[in-house]
Amino acid sequence: MNRLPRLASRAALACALSFPAFLTQRVFAAPATARAAATGGGAPATAPAAGGTTQPAPGGAAAEGVPATDASAEAAGTEGAASQPASPQEALRNAVEDFWHYAKIARYDLANGAAKRIQSLNAAPLDVRNAFYATAADRKDNLDKWLATWAGVDELRDNVSKLTQLIRGGDRAQAQNQNFIEQQIRDLSRNERAYALGLARLRDSGEIAVPLMVDYLRDPNKAQFHDSIRRALQDMGRLVLNPLVASTEMNDPNTLVVIVSVLGNLGYDVVVPYLTRLEAMTDTNPAVREAVGAALRHMGAETRNANAADSFYDLGERFYYGTSSITPDPRSPVAYVWHWDQSKGLTKKDVPPSIFNDIMAMRSCEYALKLGNGQKDAISLWLAANNKREVDLPPGAQDPTRGKDEPSAHFWNVREGAQYLNSVLARSLKDRNAAVALKAVKSLGDIIGRANLFSGNSGTPLLDALDFGDRLVRYEAAFALASVLPQKGFPGQERVPALLGEALSQTGTANVLIVAGSDSERNRLAGALKNFGVAGGTGAQAALAEASSLPSVDVVLFAKDVKDPEIQQFLQFASRNVRLQRAAKLVVRQPGSMWSRMAVSDRSFRVTPVDDPASLEKLVSSSRAQPGGVTLDEKVATEYALRAADLIGRLADSRGQIFDLTVTETPLLAALSDKRPKVAQAAGNALQRMDSKQAQSALLDRALGGGTPDETKVSFFKSIASSAKNFGNRLQGQQVDSLQKVAMGDKSPDIRSAAAEAVGALNLPNDQAKRLIVEQSRQ
Repeated sequence: MNRLPRLASRAALACALSFPAFLTQRVFAAPATARAAATGGGAPATAPAAGGTTQPAPGGAAAEGVPATDASAEAAGTEGAASQPASPQEALRNAVEDFWHYAKIARYDLANGAAKRIQSLNAAPLDVRNAFYATAADRKDNLDKWLATWAGVDELRDNVSKLTQLIRGGDRAQAQNQNFIEQQIRDLSRNERAYALGLARLRDSGEIAVPLMVDYLRDPNKAQFHDSIRRALQDMGRLVLNPLVASTEMNDPNTLVVIVSVLGNLGYDVVVPYLTRLEAMTDTNPAVREAVGAALRHMGAETRNANAADSFYDLGERFYYGTSSITPDPRSPVAYVWHWDQSKGLTKKDVPPSIFNDIMAMRSCEYALKLGNGQKDAISLWLAANNKREVDLPPGAQDPTRGKDEPSAHFWNVREGAQYLNSVLARSLKDRNAAVALKAVKSLGDIIGRANLFSGNSGTPLLDALDFGDRLVRYEAAFALASVLPQKGFPGQERVPALLGEALSQTGTANVLIVAGSDSERNRLAGALKNFGVAGGTGAQAALAEASSLPSVDVVLFAKDVKDPEIQQFLQFASRNVRLQRAAKLVVRQPGSMWSRMAVSDRSFRVTPVDDPASLEKLVSSSRAQPGGVTLDEKVATEYALRAADLIGRLADSRGQIFDLTVTETPLLAALSDKRPKVAQAAGNALQRMDSKQAQSALLDRALGGGTPDETKVSFFKSIASSAKNFGNRLQGQQVDSLQKVAMGDKSPDIRSAAAEAVGALNLPNDQAKRLIVEQSRQ
């Protein structure tokens, strides 16, 4: 390439630097096309690859970025650009040149325009990366240094951030390019300097480099590279563990000896299960077995007697809790799950990093179960990991390790049985993992009965779940126990009907308990939170007493005028109260208080200096989700209310069940006024089956009350009839008269018919019964 025009332009640039500022700004504001014309359009066709070498830049020649020295040059450049449209690669290089030029001379408005032009080209990240590296190399600039500098400029920050993401994406694409990786593998054997450079680049490639390195080891025609590859695998360290342990499935003994030796020299104990598996297999090649023994001895004598199945179980637990040395590469947006294919070698599936440990825990359990001679419960751990995998999968994401028709975690839960599922529930309760516990207890509810209620060796997790912090777990546990219709008592049985009544009362609206220092402040805050369910008191004791008036407590709000000792007293009691343990705590205080420090370590705490109505409403809504667990919205609340009412009715119908249902009467009576017609009707259906003195009167009051939908009135009259058939007439004379008037005079045939059914079921005495006929004869 002819460098004279470029040298001339650099001389012009040097002269320009000596111009007055106002002239310099004008000179440096020339667009890329003008700079290209001034320099003859030349530019080096190379860009530095990862690590500093050069490679062809996209589009070949590109503009240097030296300013035109007069308007004629700019015009010539513009005219040339118009007559010969730039290719996409040239357009990209020109836009990058413009960005670099304008950013360096602090023309941030023009630099932002160039940055947007780069993004609008929708070029591949690798092409963007190459264009930036080439531009920086032309100017002998450090790319990373300048990007960091511009990221600190307010006017450029957003666009520089977007460009940096593109460049880093290009870096990843370059590092994963197979031709690039192969060149680095070959360079390892050239000399020490080339080895160091190649190793650095292979580290950048990470796990993606390992399959090709293993393929080289398997190829006897590439024996000259084997020693350096073995050395590089060891020097790459933990990066290679994930694909290398998958490689232990290969049936190539010569290569497997090398892999085993590398794993032993790396020294991470997570490889022990894979090595002991090879040692335990009867068909393991003698050379491989000898290499395994040497590797285990190198790692420590305590590994010699390890049981392979139990070792995999222990590894599965480490994956489950995220403590394994095998982890996803944090530089990659995806995690890799590796498999060994005897014909293809190492193959991978890209998975969301959030489920990597869950998948690996399941695979470890599968190894343990295949080996078959372990003493630990790999089935339960597999089920737990499978449930956790579904919980941890991001919304809208897919798990490519599972096919479209793969059964759900629930399928496996119910298929494996109660004894294993009890262990899953016990683990999730201990871990305080509400989402996994909820899935486990729901599945248990589908398969438990009196015979297998407390099966397994995990104690009584279903009873423990009755006192778990997350309300939905408590409700599901109560539902599961109630559905069994137990005939024998058990510890905590009184919690079941109480939880059924609580579930019936859920509306999906957040409930706030106010702890205030004065009545006026309590009333002010209650008015500010009128869109929520609110109760409260002045002082800790009064507030605690009022908590029972709420169907549940989502947020405890401590007013600005309540003293710290009162807050501490409340929290001390709340720590022993299941309904309050997981409630969010919102403290109105200035920053720097003791509660601000507590909020750092306790996710259930939030501190705010503002308590105006609009701010409080937003804070309560956001705080509600802070402690974790599953949000109970209106739809979910309705489902739980309907299920609770149905279970209460079934329990009332059963004979010999041990629950005291009188505690459900109050929430059932309250639910008759529920704005949700289905919930109100379900409450009536449950009340008609209970020996309640108030049921018939309450049903009639609501049926006669204004605003009750016709369909609900019909349901209530029919519930009165069912109650009367089961327990006799419990209406007073005036109430009977009101019922008779409806039966005779309501405009709706359906309502008249249902009311008449209720009158008939009352089995009225002669004088009341004949009144109906006499009354109708007057019409």
